[in-house]
Parts: sequence; structure tokens; C-alpha cells
Amino acid sequence: MTIKLYIRLFCVGFLTLAATASCTKDTTVTDSAKGTDEAWVKLSIHTPSSSVPKGTKSEAMAEESAVERIKLVVLQLSGSQYRYRYMVDGQQIIQSSSDSQTTNFNALLTSSDVPLKILLAANYNDAFDSDSFAEDMTEDAVKRLLVDSFESNIEGKLPLYGEIDLPYLKADQSNNFAVTMLRAVARVDVINAITTDTSGDFRLKSVHIYRANDQYAIVPDDSAMQTEGKMTVSSASVPSTATTYAPYMKTVAADGDISLLQTYLPESLPVADENARTATATCVVVGGYYGDDTYPSYYRVDFNSGYDGHPFGQVLRNHKYIFNIVQVNGSGWTDPDEAANNEATAIIATMQIWDELTSEMWFYGNENYLGISSRRVVLNYFTGSEKTEILQATVPFSIQPLDEYGNPTGTAIKTDGESFSAGFYTLELKKDGTDGEDVWRLVITSTGDNYTNAEYTGSFQVYTDWWTFDVEVIQETYVSQRADRYVKILTITDLDGDLGTTDGTFTELSGSAMRNVLENTANFGPQGIVTIGGIIVYDLKNATISSESASDMYILEKVLSDVDVVHLPGLCSPSVTAAEFIEAWHRAKPNRVLIIGLDDENTNTNLRSYIYDLEEVDPDDPSSGTWEVNTTVKSLTRGYDDMGTDRFFYGVFGDVKNGDMGLSKFTHIGYNNGYNWETTISLLMIGQADDNKNMMTHGLNTGSGIFYCGDSGITSDRNSAMSSQAAATGTVTSDFDRLMGNIWDWIVERVTMVSENE
Repeated sequence: MTIKLYIRLFCVGFLTLAATASCTKDTTVTDSAKGTDEAWVKLSIHTPSSSVPKGTKSEAMAEESAVERIKLVVLQLSGSQYRYRYMVDGQQIIQSSSDSQTTNFNALLTSSDVPLKILLAANYNDAFDSDSFAEDMTEDAVKRLLVDSFESNIEGKLPLYGEIDLPYLKADQSNNFAVTMLRAVARVDVINAITTDTSGDFRLKSVHIYRANDQYAIVPDDSAMQTEGKMTVSSASVPSTATTYAPYMKTVAADGDISLLQTYLPESLPVADENARTATATCVVVGGYYGDDTYPSYYRVDFNSGYDGHPFGQVLRNHKYIFNIVQVNGSGWTDPDEAANNEATAIIATMQIWDELTSEMWFYGNENYLGISSRRVVLNYFTGSEKTEILQATVPFSIQPLDEYGNPTGTAIKTDGESFSAGFYTLELKKDGTDGEDVWRLVITSTGDNYTNAEYTGSFQVYTDWWTFDVEVIQETYVSQRADRYVKILTITDLDGDLGTTDGTFTELSGSAMRNVLENTANFGPQGIVTIGGIIVYDLKNATISSESASDMYILEKVLSDVDVVHLPGLCSPSVTAAEFIEAWHRAKPNRVLIIGLDDENTNTNLRSYIYDLEEVDPDDPSSGTWEVNTTVKSLTRGYDDMGTDRFFYGVFGDVKNGDMGLSKFTHIGYNNGYNWETTISLLMIGQADDNKNMMTHGLNTGSGIFYCGDSGITSDRNSAMSSQAAATGTVTSDFDRLMGNIWDWIVERVTMVSENE
């Protein structure tokens, strides 16, 4: 037995004895109440915290940890598997007065010389009404029978599940055990985070749950259980007999309340099929009053955090889903059913996911403990990816990096504000004024990009005089982050430079070569130069976005909600309302990209003010900072080497030579006569042979995610722009091909980076 294991067993035993000692006299049992082959078992069950950090114990936490009734299902090892023997009820159930997360109870079991597995279910409904339980039933068969009906009106006394493995059970000795139980349902909190200085106004009224399951599995699937470091689930377990529960809701207690907490629901499976998500995914509908509206509006929000391991529509037991409403762009649906049956629009809600269990908590006595929220930290591939873990301790501790052999190295940190660097990441120890005195935050941040094919791995150690935790740190690869990610592009058809229709046909060939380059998986694919799942193109007609009609704007808003890039080619003319929708879409998420064609004086005019805000204006020159059109441009030349141009001129598709690009005369080309060089990178300029030489025609505002395209038509092979090979097969050959490929490499990277890399 190692020292660590010995200490841990001692701590668990100490905790159990302390909990048992704290019980009232009513929990005392005597041998006279049992037979000679029976054994009294005293159990102390611990339910996970429903708030992080630990801090103050709220009344809600006490309710969620309460145990009203408990059943013990006893399995005994027979041959190579456990088989059902009997079940009993827990007796003398008492919730600790000093710790609402701890409940003590007794049970009378039959002694056994062979290993036992005890399944514990608390606060169940009709799970044990079945008469199908029979002696010698296999463990798997028993667990499949443990299906319970869900009731939406639960406010506390949540269903719980836990397991205990015993090597034997003796009637003539003390049998005291501690077990952690997981809640079998999830919790949803909706918080109105719109402040008085936020654009728009919204008052919360109600929260509705749609398409939740009417049953839940008391026992998680074996594949869902993770026991390395902590007991938790990574995937949903849904009974095959479950059907859809009727929609249910909660309303605010008083006008002006900013939150609706403690709405519960069973687990739901993810919805992989994008075409089925709207109609089948479990979702939340938020009701409230927008602006000065006197009638309520309803908005759908989805379980779609974007975090690894939490795919669209998935709901996991023992997790708290916190939806923070950060923006409402207009009135929503007038009926919650309509909102639930249509894609989410007009509302932006960020989602936090809390696994309601500190990964590992060790105790010494009643007051001293050390716990950490995770034993495994995963960072994204890019520089600045940040994760925060919670450390809870009432004893002095130190944190120190470990070398590749697991030995402590470098300098240990102990107090607020101290930090260390360990290869590919840094760790800073921080205190937050809103946390409890026993809570620290470990902020782990990646220090570079991982463009290799292998994960970066490392670890650090948290230790005290009694305990030691090793925590693994991983930085994912660029490949793993993007290999299955599709980039969705909206293009406007029947225009100069459009990328064609959704089905791949072209009404005008000026964007065909660029479309071929994008859809060539050797360029942009799982094994391509740019690792990505692929490119998806959606299209709308110019007539649709030029319209002000409600039906056309409804179509535009729906399409915008599902795309990463909006490509507005030459001669595009969004209406005022359409321009507002597009601008709001672009500003809503930092990784979205807007491509603006500027071929003609009438192109994208209603977006011009949005563009002007990004350009430098000379007070002495009223025309400066604007886009103008020239009809006699003879050639374009590559921009100058400057800060930020390396990845475009010397990028993944190869080097782009300096000088004239060899492009022929254009009928119309837009140029800017005073761009802000601090924010915008000039990639193409009017050549030396023209009067307007050195004026930018194509540029990138990398901060805002805008690509200015002075002539969208040059994405074909006409006028000697993109090569004939690109037009035929999507093969990158010419300098201009390479420049466009490098630009789209940047676009794909921005789109696929998660929002925390803002």
C-alpha cells in the first residue's frame, strides 16, 4: 500500500467516523434488531456542491442535497459477474445539520463472504414498482430495469445515484461507509445579463423546457461513467422507453427579477443531424419583454456550448447549465411553441457548464480539506487559450510544475498573484473577492500555438503536509480542433464574383475558380493544406437581401444564424434592414468574417457607414477614408511587406512574389485612398502604371474580421486573375491563387477558433 493510498483511506475513514459520530441518538442501532447472519451498515452519503466555488451554502443547495427515501439494491459476485440478490430501504435518514451535502442513514443487510456491489437510488418515483426483479438477474439487466418517471415540478429532493463495492460484509464488525452520489437530472439557470448600458432592453418573464424526456435512467451507462480522478458522466444515458415530456415552465416571482433558477430536466442525447436539430433537440425557450413592448416575446436558446464533449442538444446529469442573456436584438415570437419549433434568432445567450462535483476532495477532521475541480485541463491549440480550475483548501498548500518524469521542478507558488511558466503554459494563482475564503482560482493559459500533429502534455502538483494531487495539462493540436469543423459561407448570387449556388451551379462564372479552390479537399479538407472538415456554401439572391419585406428579412435572419462567413460580392445591394441584420450578425461573435465587395459606387452602400468607421479620415480632405471606383485600372500589384503581411505573402499555399500581379484591365475596381494602416493590412494595390497607384484595393482588418475585396470578379480565371488550373480543378498555381488561398487560410482559422480567443 502506497503512502498516498494509506492517507486517502485514513481520510475517508476519518470522515465517515466523524459523520457517524455527529448523528443524533435516533441513528443508533443495536445487535438485538438483527439476525445472526445480518449486518447493520451505517452510510454517510455526500452529494456534489451545486455552486462553484464552495463559499456560502445556499438554501437551494440544501434542497438539492436532501434525501427523502433511499433504496439499496444488493448484487453479489457469482462466478465472473454480479447478480441480483435483494433490495432494502434505508432507515433513520438524517441530513447533517452542519453540512447540508451530507446525509447519514442505516440499512440492515445480509452478511457475505464474497464481494458485493450495492446500488443506491434516492428520491425515486416509480422505479421499483416493477415486479421483474428476480434472483440471479445479471447486473446489466438490473440496471436496465432501474428506469424512473420524470416529474417537472421537482424543486428539491432530486433523484440521486451511487455505488459501493465491498470485498465482504461481516455481521460481527462495524460497517461504516461513505459514498458520493450523483444527481440523475440536470439543472438550468437563466440569468438576464443585459445591463442598463447595453444596447436594447429586456425583462425576463419565464423559462420553458421543450422536448425533454419523460423518463431517466437511474444508473448511467458504463460508457458514461468516468472514475479517473472523479465520478462523473461524459455522455447521456436515455432509456429506450423514454418519450417526449410535455413542455413545462417557470415564471419569475416578481417583475424585475433578473434570473430564473433551478429548472430541472432529465438527460438528452445530442442531435448530430443538422437537419433534425430544430425539430428534435431538447431546448430552452426564454420569455420576456423586449424594449417598450407590452406583450411578451419568446426566444429559443439551445444546449450548444461549443465546448469539447458537449455537442448540440446534449444534456448531462449532475450538470448545471447557466444561460446568460447578453443581447436581445428585437421582438421574438409571440408564442413559446413557435419559438421552440424554429431556429434560435434575435437573442444571444452564452452558456456555462458546471459539473456539480469537485473532482477530488480530501478531508482531515471536520474542518480541514483540500479539493480541486479537475485533474485534467485541456487547452485549445492557439496562444492565449485559458482555463480556470477551482482549488478549495483550509490548509496551507503549494503548487509546483512537474518534469517529464513526474518530479517537482522550478519554483513553487503559494499565495495570490504568484505564477510559474511550464513550457507551453503558465499557471497563475488568484483570489476573487466574490469567492469564499477557502477558494482559489488556478488560471492556466497556453503560451503558444500548437500546429504539430501531437498534443503538448505536462503536469503540476498541488501538495500540503498530508496530501498531494497531480494535475495533467494538455494543449490540443490544430488538427484535432479543426478536422471535423465545416466552414459555412453565405454568398449572394447573380452577381460579379459570387461563389455559386448551394447546389454548386453557377449563373455567373466570376467566382467559380475560388469555389473550386475552396472545395478541393487537398486545399481545404481533413488531409488538406488547411485542415478542416470542408466548405459548405449557402446562397441567397441579391433581390432577397435588397428587399425590405418581412418575409425576405425572415429568410435572411434564418440563414445568417447558421453561417460563419458572409460574402457580399460586387454589385451587391443590401437594404437598410438587411445591412442592419448583417452588421448585427458580424458583431455578435468575434470569429465571424465579413467579405465586402466594392466593385461599383452602388455596391453595398448601406454597409458603407460600417466600413467608414474602420477607416482613417483626413479632416482636410472630405473624400479621404472612402471607397472610390476607377474604370481604367491597368494592373494590380502585391502590397508591401509590412507588419502582419507575412502569413498572406509567405503563407501555407506558398510565397506570393512582390510586384505586378500581371492582371489585365478591369472595367470597375474599388480602391481606398486613405485606409487606416494601424487596423487594415493592404494586400493588393493599384499598380505603378496608374494615376491612383499604391491605393489599396484588397485589404484585411484582422481585428474586426473584414475582408475588403475591391473587385470580386477576379476570383475567376478571366482577365488572367486566378489560374486556369484553379478554374478547372481547384489546383493552386499562380501568385494570385496563392494569395487568395492564404487569405482563406486566415478566414478558416478565425472562424474555427472558439470565441474565447477574441
